[in-house]
Amino acid sequence: MYGLSTHIASLLVQRDCVIVPGFGAFLANPVSAKLNPVSHKFTPPGRQFSFNAKLNQNDGLLIHSIAQEENEAYDAAKDLVAGEVARWEQGLEKNGMVLLEGLGTLHKQANAGLRFEPEFNPKNALDSFGLHAFHKMPAVKAVQKTTTAPVEEPVTERPEVSIAPVQRKTAYWK
Repeated sequence: MYGLSTHIASLLVQRDCVIVPGFGAFLANPVSAKLNPVSHKFTPPGRQFSFNAKLNQNDGLLIHSIAQEENEAYDAAKDLVAGEVARWEQGLEKNGMVLLEGLGTLHKQANAGLRFEPEFNPKNALDSFGLHAFHKMPAVKAVQKTTTAPVEEPVTERPEVSIAPVQRKTAYWK
């Protein structure tokens, strides 16, 4: 198994929500492309992750996906997830934080809550097509001064056209 957090991150590329049973849900929110007018930094569109501890009921998505990938039974995959969640909770108790590769960092707060610092990665969105942030200075338009005199167009006279009156025929209905 290549890590629960990495598996969750790969699921979040195509899904908006992945619930870790008994722990919470990771959500993927779209972020549009940005251009900083001061630093001229372009940031491509992506998806920013967030965490909600109240969404913790098993919806089966994560465990089913792990069971398929690891070629395990559903109950065995459920035990794998529970074991990894137990390690996360131990890390939160011992260190006050846990680094989730591909997702971000969870910090334990004094009020027994969790604060999540997401990791921005442009690979998290299918619509960014692997674009990376870059700096680009604006193009400066070169101004050319000309010393030639303006060209005058020759004046041509238009011939007089006479318009003949239109004759109308009256139609009678019988």
